[in-house]
Amino acid sequence: MTRNPIRKTVTVSQTPMCAFTIFTRDLSLWWPQTGSANVSHAPSSLSLEPELGGAITETRADGSIAKSGTITDWTPGHRLSVDWYLDRDETAVTTVSVTFTQGIGGKQVDLVHDGFESLSTPDATQRWTGTWAQKTAA
Repeated sequence: MTRNPIRKTVTVSQTPMCAFTIFTRDLSLWWPQTGSANVSHAPSSLSLEPELGGAITETRADGSIAKSGTITDWTPGHRLSVDWYLDRDETAVTTVSVTFTQGIGGKQVDLVHDGFESLSTPDATQRWTGTWAQKTAA
């Protein structure tokens, strides 16, 4: 079954490079830490290796570390894409892409979370829609 991607857009006051830096340096400000269909432990910290092929990892309250995803596009000031598979086999991947643009109407950040067909949980799209809505409203 085909599932529609989640799309969220926010207007920001920062330049695309500044917004990219904030997104990648301060993951906990925007990365959903609860509300996922598969997250069984809320992370105490999030980190990423800032490069193509870099890992996104979560350190949990009990000290365990889980690899959440792999960076598939690292274009500072323009785009960040991640294959996301926290608490799943790496073949059951969804994709989160964040694009930073300077347009006529202002500066914006566009997020697309796609690939839900790979998940066996039919309500995963609905759960992530709520999670991204909370984060982009903050």
